[in-house]
Amino acid sequence: MTALTIVIPFYKRVDYLKSTLSELCSQAFDLNIILPVIIVDSNSVINLESILKNLCYPNINISLIQTVNSLSRKRNAGAKLATSEYIAFIDNDC
Repeated sequence: MTALTIVIPFYKRVDYLKSTLSELCSQAFDLNIILPVIIVDSNSVINLESILKNLCYPNINISLIQTVNSLSRKRNAGAKLATSEYIAFIDNDC
């Protein structure tokens, strides 16, 4: 079990999400860890699953879940899936 899971609420900002994931991957590489990342989408019109399949982030383990379009519900849904001791919530445009 890792010590930290990242939860990212997402809605229609793929470019920002790619940048955020790249930065997380870089930080995980520097720490020599595999970082679990839970992306919570609200059934946006973007096919995020196919976009994520085409990206390669070797130091992060991405899980994608769907929920209703409410920031608090997205964060709560991600927190329920986290298995780590700590949870960090970041926006997809960090």
